[in-house]
Parts: sequence; structure tokens; C-alpha cells
Amino acid sequence: MSGKFYRDGEWLATRAGSPPDSKARGLSIWSFDTETHRKRPGLIAPPLVCGSIATREPGSERLLDKAQARHFFSNTIADPDVHIVGANLAFDLGVMAADNLRLIEPIREARDNCLDPHRRTPEATATREAWR
Repeated sequence: MSGKFYRDGEWLATRAGSPPDSKARGLSIWSFDTETHRKRPGLIAPPLVCGSIATREPGSERLLDKAQARHFFSNTIADPDVHIVGANLAFDLGVMAADNLRLIEPIREARDNCLDPHRRTPEATATREAWR
């Protein structure tokens, strides 16, 4: 039960958003973003309002209501063949974890799998570099 993460900064910009051999290996890459209530002092992860998703394909962009964002994320985080990217993914993961405490362990497992130094895939290497 794991997904894979990439920080949507240098790595995606230099590699055009797709890891090597992703199509051959059947991987799917989704950009994921959350919108929340306003931040307040002491509130690290404000309540979820809605989400948005997209792939590299033009026209794939979707705005999700709260229930749809929850459904998409809980299914995606459990799929090892899906990679989640985002501009501020650490915040979005925190929002989703605060929204559903049962997602904390799957999020942790996905993070640990992509940061495992024994994995030698290009995706895992790029992810480890991005998380440093």
C-alpha cells in the first residue's frame, strides 16, 4: 500500500513531468492540490475545502469537491503505480492527513517507500533528491 511523491520543483521542470520509462512500466502521474480554509495561528493544516487534479494531458484538469478529493486521494495513495506531484505537496499531504487520520499510515508508507535508499529506480532517486 504505497504511492510515490515528487516535489513539483526542479525535477519536474527539468524532466517535463514524466519519469523515464513511466509509460513502459504502466506508471501514472497526477498533480494534486488542495484548497483550504484560511490559515490561523496554531493551525498547521486548515480544513479541506476542495481539490484539483491533472495529468500532463491537456484537458485533464479537474476541480474536485471535498468528497471527490477525499476519494481520489485515498485511492491514489494506496496505488503503487500512481505518482502524486504537487507544488506544495507536504502541505497538501498534511491537509489530507488532518482530514482523515486513517491516511497517516498510508502517507507515511508511501513517503518511506520513495525515500528508501535501497531503491535504485530513477523515480526514487529523483524523489530522494527533491525531499532533501
